[in-house]
Amino acid sequence: MKKILSVILSAFLTVLIFSYNSLTAQEFSGGVNYSILFTDNPYRLSNGTNEYINSYQAELNYSPFENGPGLTYSFGLNDFRNLTDRSYYNHSVGLNYSFALWDTSHGENISLGAAYVYKTNTSGESTYSYNIYSLNASGNFYLDGSLLLSSGYNYSRKNYPSLYNLAYNDNSLFSRLSLFFETNTAIHFEIAVANRGYSIKDMTVIEDLHAKNMGMSKNNVSLKETNITQLRSMLKISQSLFENSGINAYYMLRNNLDKNNGISLTEFMYSDDDDLWDDPYIYEGYDIGSEFTQTLPWNLSLKLSAQYSDRRYKENLVDTVYFRQRLDTKKEFWFELTKKFDSVPLVKSLEAGFEYMYIINDSNENYFTYKNNLFLLKVGISF
Repeated sequence: MKKILSVILSAFLTVLIFSYNSLTAQEFSGGVNYSILFTDNPYRLSNGTNEYINSYQAELNYSPFENGPGLTYSFGLNDFRNLTDRSYYNHSVGLNYSFALWDTSHGENISLGAAYVYKTNTSGESTYSYNIYSLNASGNFYLDGSLLLSSGYNYSRKNYPSLYNLAYNDNSLFSRLSLFFETNTAIHFEIAVANRGYSIKDMTVIEDLHAKNMGMSKNNVSLKETNITQLRSMLKISQSLFENSGINAYYMLRNNLDKNNGISLTEFMYSDDDDLWDDPYIYEGYDIGSEFTQTLPWNLSLKLSAQYSDRRYKENLVDTVYFRQRLDTKKEFWFELTKKFDSVPLVKSLEAGFEYMYIINDSNENYFTYKNNLFLLKVGISF
């Protein structure tokens, strides 16, 4: 692990020096971030164990033209102190381009993007490794001075080399209307239709007389498609309270539009991949929450948020064992305090912060009931 860390630190310094020397051309920008996370229940068990995770991230952005496309590369290492076989690298490359449809001061534009993400465990264990290809397009258009329409489309393909049955395609289309008032109030209504299609390979054995005489059998691979379509609608209200504070509240509803079920693989509940642990397509229900933000003296920023979720699961391993539907309620509380440091030599900005999250998940199946405390210390620079 010391060798790995020395390589990472060397890469960080190289990126920093290279980017700083190129700033005069306004072509390069980026950042370096470090955080340490403590969690008392990393894999959502009824009686979890403590874990420390050190995260190192570096990002470099290249924009050769003032109003042209830009290229982004980022690298990260998440180092688990106790469960060392879960430590992993991630690499991502992205291409993005934003442009205005016409000369406007309202910020109306079209944004296009493409990205590739690769994750692999440092131990060489490839069970939870994956790669993602994604495309996205979105636009903002003012229908009048106070009514904004935002729409977009996202596509992604996720592959698990060692779990090929779980590869899927995601397609989502969304549209959002935002209404702004002179009282510094904003109302947002968003509706999205999302579809996830799994390609499940089904291996069957076919015997014929020749194969039987040779002591062999023939394998026939067929491909079954499992598609789930989900409608998501959300109402959000934002209000500026004073000059340096604001609050918002939201309600989001999930409804599956067909009888198909997602794939719930409870045997992978120890994975740090949310798609393996809790596929968002396998449950219906609603989320309700609120967030408060406050800018404090000395460049301090405070955020407080809470969310309550009610979930009705469509399919999971427990259903097939106990023949009843899994019903969960989840409560999340989040606190964040950050401080920005200006006029730091050699860099544009320096930011440090502390975050705390408390999660309570109650279920009619004890197997899925857990609590989790998470503490995060972070520091990052941008250049």
